[in-house]
Order: sequence, then structure tokens, then C-alpha cells
Amino acid sequence: MLTDLLTQASDALVSAWALIAQAPTPESPPPSGINTDGIVNFFGMKIAPILVALIGVVILGRANRGQVSQTLTSAGIAGVGALMIAGSTAWFAVGAGLLDVVFQ
Repeated sequence: MLTDLLTQASDALVSAWALIAQAPTPESPPPSGINTDGIVNFFGMKIAPILVALIGVVILGRANRGQVSQTLTSAGIAGVGALMIAGSTAWFAVGAGLLDVVFQ
């Protein structure tokens, strides 16, 4: 009698496990909001190289016309701008860790 009861219980557990294993997994909800990582990656991979090439063409064009003073000024301004862009992207990398340290 006890063996019949244990056999029925084990059969019930096996069949329940089979039903659980066949159950469909819930789908993840679609993403909501703006994909800021994708925007930053797009700007870094597509837009920034075009801007750097454009600045290079302008600097070479001025240097070929003999406007060395304006060329050096433009190159300096472009260099400072590139440093500011690099600094702002560094805040993306360091910002979360810095906030964790400040607000602990």
C-alpha cells in the first residue's frame, strides 16, 4: 500500500515536471525609452570620423594657400574641441562609478 502511494506520487511529480518543462517561457517586454548607448556609438563610429576628415581638409586647404597663421589657429581650435569631446565622453565612462562613490 505504501509502495503504491509512493509510486503514484512519483508518477505525479514526473508528469508535473514534464508539463513545466514544456511550458512556454514568457517573452521579454519590448524595450522602452531611448537607446542612448546606440546613439553614442553611432556618433562615435559614423559622424566623428567625417567631422575629423572635414577639419583636416579645411586645414590642408588653408595651408596650401599660404595662410599659416589661420591654419595654426584653426588647428588649435580643432584640437581643443577634440579634447573637450574626449573629456565629455570620459564622463560617460566614469560618471556611474563617481556617482556611486559620492552617494554611498
